[in-house]
Amino acid sequence: MLVAGGDWDADGPEDPCQHIADLLVSRHHLHPIDDIGIGGDDYPFDVGLLVLNEPARQGLDQVSRLRTLMPHVPLIVLLPAEFAHLGAKVVQMGAQDALCDNDLDATAIERAMEFGIERHHRTARLELEAFHDELTGLPTRPLLLEQISVCLQRANRDSSYHYAVLLVNLDRFKLINDSLGPAYGDQLLVALTRRMKRCLRPQDKLARLGGGEFALLLDGLESEQHTASVCQSLQHETRAPFLFGGREVHTTASIGIASDRVGDETVTHPYTDADEVVRDAGIALHNASQEHGRYLYYTVEMHEAAELRFRREMELRQSLETEDFRLHYQPIVDLSTGQLEGFEVLLRWEHPTEGMVFPDDFIPVAEETGLIVPIERWVLRRSCEQIRAWRSQLPPSQELSLHVNLSGKHLGRKELASELESIIEEMGLDPRWLRLEITESALVENTEEAVELLGKLRDIGCLLAVDDFGTGYSSLSVLQRYPLDMLKVDRSFVMHMQGDPVSTQVVRTILQLAEGLGLDVVAEGIETEEQRQILVDLGCTNGQGYYFSKPVDLARAQEIVNGTANGLTLLPAKDDKAA
Repeated sequence: MLVAGGDWDADGPEDPCQHIADLLVSRHHLHPIDDIGIGGDDYPFDVGLLVLNEPARQGLDQVSRLRTLMPHVPLIVLLPAEFAHLGAKVVQMGAQDALCDNDLDATAIERAMEFGIERHHRTARLELEAFHDELTGLPTRPLLLEQISVCLQRANRDSSYHYAVLLVNLDRFKLINDSLGPAYGDQLLVALTRRMKRCLRPQDKLARLGGGEFALLLDGLESEQHTASVCQSLQHETRAPFLFGGREVHTTASIGIASDRVGDETVTHPYTDADEVVRDAGIALHNASQEHGRYLYYTVEMHEAAELRFRREMELRQSLETEDFRLHYQPIVDLSTGQLEGFEVLLRWEHPTEGMVFPDDFIPVAEETGLIVPIERWVLRRSCEQIRAWRSQLPPSQELSLHVNLSGKHLGRKELASELESIIEEMGLDPRWLRLEITESALVENTEEAVELLGKLRDIGCLLAVDDFGTGYSSLSVLQRYPLDMLKVDRSFVMHMQGDPVSTQVVRTILQLAEGLGLDVVAEGIETEEQRQILVDLGCTNGQGYYFSKPVDLARAQEIVNGTANGLTLLPAKDDKAA
């Protein structure tokens, strides 16, 4: 225990420290402050006692001084009885407790010391939990920001000093966690932490931000290639398989980098705020995550793109309220007769200032933000309303269906099937009038969720199609695993059939495969008479493309439906009965 006399009169009749020493010396080791000096961070004290005689004069300064010099040692302050009202202020300044010195005995002082030590330890534990991740023991974001701030200050003082902040995201961690269970996910994070530490020097810092996301602070870059070398080492460590309970788990890591140095160039506008560094590393990580297993440095262009995504999100939210979306329709026809068989529903956004915006410019933002769910819910309802209206205008023998695209984000929404079933029942539709299209890549990326959801949609009676078939690496496994009714041959094969025997053979193989499995086929991207004729010769019955019609608005689609009711077709104008 440290006993410190703060402000008593050395010429007075009694030394308060000596009085305290007389009370406690039989059971404690006492160290007057003047005997040991102050310096360093390690002190051999469990608790400090500060005895103040005239705190109103300069004694309170001693409280601040000791808290600064010994922040990790709990401090008890003894005040004269006439200054008892200063007890609350002393505690606010960092003391664990304040006692009045009248009628004090050893037991009362010891009780205060024990309480102070216990409270100090409890506070220390809470601070540890607040600044460290429970699973890995790594620092969390608040402590990381403090560490980055120290580096920023040094970089601003020393032009030869450089640093880098890396945000590392474990690709497909959620899928691993959901499929194998949280216990395996935790083991993976702990094992990954050990591996990442092997890539760092003693002065570097590693933190966990949450989920499968970590942050690394490279404290002092040794060369122009230092950051890139660390990234490559991290990716090597994450690519190596993890073994848990006889299971091999394979993954990769995407990395975003913010630094005051990129290659041999120093950033012209140095950072002054730690949050900005982490923000920019996060922007770089977002871009790197578009293709798993990459690392990218932050650029100003990335920031501009991020601002555009944010603005797009706000505009999309507003447009959902004002229903600024429009449905366009591309006819699907019988390739031999030109007879209308249905429409593919295509979403457009009538932007308040930019005019008609195509899906490629807003669907990625909608999927990333989750807005795709209410948007496609709106599309499904409007599509159901439209097919009901058109079917009422046609004879029962006339085929007409709507092909509606589903985002891969929907595959994890188990409630989609029940929502669609409610709409179908509400409107009295035949569910076979709807053909729900999902891209092959979305099926491959969401295997388990897709199997369950598509099974429920099939039970309702909806027909299911794979869009862009043949472009993925798991086309055959898609056919084997999912309950499908139709394949849509990707336009990339159709457009190259003329003069390319390989593309023609691919289309022929898909048609033969579909026939063997009892699946319908629609060829996409037909633009010439020659392509139509080749497909007819190969046995393809249905198709769509600019040769018949580009996507059209509701008014023109209504004209096509009316023409169909009157026996008109969609073969080009050389046919006297073209719609």
